[in-house]
Amino acid sequence: MTRILVTINLKNGVHDPQAEAVHHALQDMGFGNVTSMTMGKQMVLDINEDDHDKAIKQAEEMCRQLLANTVLERFEAQVLL
Repeated sequence: MTRILVTINLKNGVHDPQAEAVHHALQDMGFGNVTSMTMGKQMVLDINEDDHDKAIKQAEEMCRQLLANTVLERFEAQVLL
């Protein structure tokens, strides 16, 4: 069993209105030292595979096929120990 952390974020240059709204709200609340931010998704997958490299490849394929919109989003998969 391998536990994989998948992180999905918008690609650079893609407008992120949600992050922009939260960023402005943080500044309005007095957190002016936050200069920029992005928002994304994280998920943890438990894959029934002991070979970590194979589990990563499976998670990446899941992202390409379903979990991420690869036109707008980038993803990263890493093993959680």
